[in-house]
Amino acid sequence: MFYAGIAASEHTGTVLFSKVVDNNNDLGKCYQQNDPTAEYFADLLATDGGYISIPDAINIQRLYAYQSSLFVFAENGVWAITGVDGVFSASSYGINRVSSVGILNPESFVEAEGIPFWWSRFGIHTLTTDPTSGQGKEQNLTISTIQTRWDSITTEQKSKVTAIYDSISKKIYWAYPNAGETVASKLNNFLILDLSLQAFVPWTISDQASSTDSAVGLAFYSGFGADFNVDVRSGTDGVNDVLAGTDDVVSTSISGFTTGDPALVLLIRKGSDSKITMGSFSSTTFLDWGDTNYTSYAETGYDFVGDLITKKNAPYIAIYTRLTEEGFNYTGSAYESIRPSSLLVSAAWDFNDTFSATQQAYRLKYPIVVNPSDLTSFPYPEDVITTRLKIRGHGRSVRLKYSSEQGKDFILLGWGIVQGRNTRF
Repeated sequence: MFYAGIAASEHTGTVLFSKVVDNNNDLGKCYQQNDPTAEYFADLLATDGGYISIPDAINIQRLYAYQSSLFVFAENGVWAITGVDGVFSASSYGINRVSSVGILNPESFVEAEGIPFWWSRFGIHTLTTDPTSGQGKEQNLTISTIQTRWDSITTEQKSKVTAIYDSISKKIYWAYPNAGETVASKLNNFLILDLSLQAFVPWTISDQASSTDSAVGLAFYSGFGADFNVDVRSGTDGVNDVLAGTDDVVSTSISGFTTGDPALVLLIRKGSDSKITMGSFSSTTFLDWGDTNYTSYAETGYDFVGDLITKKNAPYIAIYTRLTEEGFNYTGSAYESIRPSSLLVSAAWDFNDTFSATQQAYRLKYPIVVNPSDLTSFPYPEDVITTRLKIRGHGRSVRLKYSSEQGKDFILLGWGIVQGRNTRF
């Protein structure tokens, strides 16, 4: 067992380790068995406890076992403690500095698929394996991706970040407050790393106009848990009393493990009375707190169509989206579809920050006939909606933006562009 994080200034770089643990009493024995001052039998044993001093380490924040090494995360760097042939012992070990980039906040540290990720003062980092030495090597994930956005997060926000890993969808969630947030523990912003896509996605929880609820924590549940078995025994069989009196008898017991749906769960502080409850990103109304709009969007990179000189145009674009409607609700005067979609597309030419007017890219081509006796079905013949639009304008590069409409879903599958190029200029 290894320990670190001693507050005394002269021991901020000290790592303690116990003797080889045989029972609970050994967990705190961070010293050697033989008396080091004895005339005989003063030798240090391989199974002894002791301490490791890393003089350069300032304020150790985290210890993490990775492969055959113990990584020590401090404010000013990362160190690896290794043993001979991958086996640590009190009498034989080594220390090497992995990186001069340390960890800013221990709550930003998260383990995903056996690999550590953490925030420093310079970016988001992980460990890779050096192909030559086989040892851990630090890698900055933001320097070539979202460094500008990451730099816009203030130091105060970074100091309050917390993290969780969704092992089902393979996503890491880092949550942090708004800049200058005055409500304690409030988390408005999420930075998500999708390990499958190797892409970062930002999320923001919108505030209500008044008495807003707020997320103050997050956790991931894998879907395993205990459930209750309820046994109800009637007090009468219809004629005679089976049990004393006429009340039913309810017996409740906890069953074995059952499997449910995995979910990222938010701890929510109610704005009206400050009570704590639980919530999730699961509402199909697509409104925060059930009444507050937010915007979902995706922007493409700059498309030069093969060269940087000539001007181009894109007369047509074909957009493919998933059908999301799941049935109908009857309001008393009309039938409204459940979970409707809307996808707005616009374009920007020649590095302009201003996009053109939006066009609706989710268009149902066939009429829908509602079956009043079965409102759970949506009788549309296709699962993928294909829409062709005209893209106005011209220039040397084009950038597309897809955005949502209030209260509606969209699942963008892909797109294709018919592009023309002027060969003269």
